[in-house]
Amino acid sequence: VSTLTPNSAYCASLFSDNWNHDDDAGDEIFLDQDPVPFEILLAYMRRGMIKVKDIDTNVLALAEFLGMERLLLAVKVRWYCNIGKGPIVSGDEEIAGAFDQEHGGIPKAISTGLFPYFLKRNEVDVDKDLASMEFSEQGPYISVTIADSNGGVTKSPAVEAGCLVGALNGLHLKGYTKRESQLETANACAYTMVFSCIRHSAIASDARDIFIPAAHEMKIQMEDSSTKQFAMLLENMQNADEVTIAPAEFSDDPQERENPFAVAIFRTRAPLLDNKCFDTREEGYEQLFKRYISETLDHYLPRRRGFGMRDETATQCRIFSRKIHGCKST
Repeated sequence: VSTLTPNSAYCASLFSDNWNHDDDAGDEIFLDQDPVPFEILLAYMRRGMIKVKDIDTNVLALAEFLGMERLLLAVKVRWYCNIGKGPIVSGDEEIAGAFDQEHGGIPKAISTGLFPYFLKRNEVDVDKDLASMEFSEQGPYISVTIADSNGGVTKSPAVEAGCLVGALNGLHLKGYTKRESQLETANACAYTMVFSCIRHSAIASDARDIFIPAAHEMKIQMEDSSTKQFAMLLENMQNADEVTIAPAEFSDDPQERENPFAVAIFRTRAPLLDNKCFDTREEGYEQLFKRYISETLDHYLPRRRGFGMRDETATQCRIFSRKIHGCKST
């Protein structure tokens, strides 16, 4: 009883003092339900978690019959986020309410063929937000534009003197990690890259934590929760000058550390390139840097800091990345 009543409104009512039952039945209670889904739900009641792969339409129907509100709330939250369409709301109750409003509740969602999206995230027509990063030979060299969900457009905070590293790090921290190559444009003087962020992936929820994901889903979660950080090493091959441009978190300036588009600049090969696992070369970005920026290094490196590369035409650029795990920056 101590397992059933906290998890099921039906069982709580069944075993309440106000429930009249046949004394001749002894201690046995008969439920005219399929034992297979009941066994799955009983295991959930005991441990507080349930495997996604164990949930099917029969399990959901029985959960509704038993009034398992905590589980049903989590199901709606996961389902709504997996479908990836509809208004952005916060709070588990609000998300569940949005699911009911948009899809008519669990039985209606099942009858209209949406159950596969509970099991697996929609990858086809999800709502996305877009951001663009433009390389230009004429200045500001690199600029970032982020389109919000209301159709507005936001220019990034000053991307440090047109810094590629700052632009990439800022976009990744805000969740814009996927290249949308089909939307990118190029001409003789400029190249525009487009990145996307799955809008509903930003929804935070505690309810979804009750689900034990399958192996393939854990892999997807790892990919989703991984963003990259970028760092750059500029080397002058004639006089051995070196400059490291790193993520803002390595800066000594507290204000810069709060700006996801800022950078830390070191007048040497900073040790962080080696001991902070920046070990993946990003040759594609190196080519873009060479094409649009390498001849404008006097603008690229802020003069106010006293950094500059003499004889810019002899400068080589190497860009490195590492994967990090964490939440998106707002």
